[in-house]
Amino acid sequence: MFGKILYYIGLLALIILSVLDLYNLTILPPSAYRYAIICALVGVGYEVFKNK
Repeated sequence: MFGKILYYIGLLALIILSVLDLYNLTILPPSAYRYAIICALVGVGYEVFKNK
């Protein structure tokens, strides 16, 4: 469950960042993308290893 929450938060953050980027409303530094991707990957990894 924890992994899924992390995954969806990361995914949501990426979508929001992409939409803001389209309208040139970027308030956050480019590293924000990196953190969103890492968050999603950690969530997926957590779920995969938890189920083994």
